[in-house]
Amino acid sequence: MGHKGLLHRLVGLLLGAASAGAWLTFVAANGFARGNDTRGYLRLADALWSLRVLTSARTPGYPIFLVACRALAAALGTDLGWVVAVLQTILLAGVTTVLVHDLGWRLTTRPGIGALAAALFALDVDLQQYGATMLTEALMVTLTVAMVSLRLRDGTWRRAAWLLAALALVRPNFVVFPLAFAGLDALRLRRLRAVLAPLWPTAVVLAVWSAVALASGADPARPLRWFVPMHTFGTVYEAGLWMRLPDGPERRLLADQKARGHNAYQAAEALEAFAGPGSKATVAQAAIRADPLGYAAARAALLPLEFRRGSWAEAELFQYVHPDAALLHVLSRFHSRYRGLFYGSFPLFLVLLGMFAANGFGWPVARAAGREVIVPFVAVLFVSVGLSSLGTYGVGRLAIAFHPFDALCWACASGALAHRLVTGRGAEAPPSHAPSSHTRPTTSLKD
Repeated sequence: MGHKGLLHRLVGLLLGAASAGAWLTFVAANGFARGNDTRGYLRLADALWSLRVLTSARTPGYPIFLVACRALAAALGTDLGWVVAVLQTILLAGVTTVLVHDLGWRLTTRPGIGALAAALFALDVDLQQYGATMLTEALMVTLTVAMVSLRLRDGTWRRAAWLLAALALVRPNFVVFPLAFAGLDALRLRRLRAVLAPLWPTAVVLAVWSAVALASGADPARPLRWFVPMHTFGTVYEAGLWMRLPDGPERRLLADQKARGHNAYQAAEALEAFAGPGSKATVAQAAIRADPLGYAAARAALLPLEFRRGSWAEAELFQYVHPDAALLHVLSRFHSRYRGLFYGSFPLFLVLLGMFAANGFGWPVARAAGREVIVPFVAVLFVSVGLSSLGTYGVGRLAIAFHPFDALCWACASGALAHRLVTGRGAEAPPSHAPSSHTRPTTSLKD
């Protein structure tokens, strides 16, 4: 690496340090936060700390992270919440900003584009607020960007596949990602080894966890057995598909729950208290059979909501120790303007993704990276969340791992437009000192 490469690395580190410093100030002002799912993660983490495994609807990835944070908190003699908030903020606002800068630079060979992508990522309030909160989002986004960075740098899944496996432990819907990338590589490379590369680490990790859980008397399939019926029922309830059911006590109960303004979790609890365990799945299946097209339309309608819906400072998700009302108000005003500009149009986002896959906005390395990794990742993320989410409830939060790539899309597109305006030409091929993928069978951003 030459002096220019070292300079660009230094710029990335400075941007990461500035971002981490700003968001650590946010943590200091508001304290750490608990979310609606924090209790479930802590319950499993407490058991793991005591070398026990419990049957839980939560996957073990985030509780394992909390165990590591607890060990650090014990060594420092401080509160777990503060350790989680500080460590997650350093990872999300600091390390991940550096990675986004590096991706923007390497995809285009333009340091300014890397800096713009990093700045857009660091200013994404909807995303950065999760650093302070004991929820999976911050860890999920950091793992996602690190996975994409390794996959593009190596040109193979040799290391990145292990981060895919870690993501599968953090969020249930990430189990489908190794399968999706294996299918894509099967079509593109037609080699068995290439097909197995993204798959086997996830298979090994899940097999090991299942063996440990079963040996402890726990049910490792509990997350899927809970989420699938609950989220299917949730979509049926939110979309009003339960009204397709024949008149009966279950239909009348759901009508009463809706009239009271109860959410899907409350309605499911009331239904099972009345009709017995498993009734939410039975009712959901009956409603889907009565209107399969309505159910498909309800799922499809979630896709733009995944893009547009934010969760800035929601009381249910961000229960800060000592919230700073003035700071939150100022950031709320900035948040509305940022979202209006960068998250105001789902069709525009689809156009940007299409351009990323079609021609990389004119940047040759970006084109291959977009086709092989980034655009497929975003597409599978949106579809998997749309098919597996409870409904509109929290759907933007569940798909928040696409945010770094929205920043990259805007940065690459803006850089290409600026380059065309200045030179009168489209984006150029990378100079000889920059990373290139023209002669490699898979995308690589190595020096």
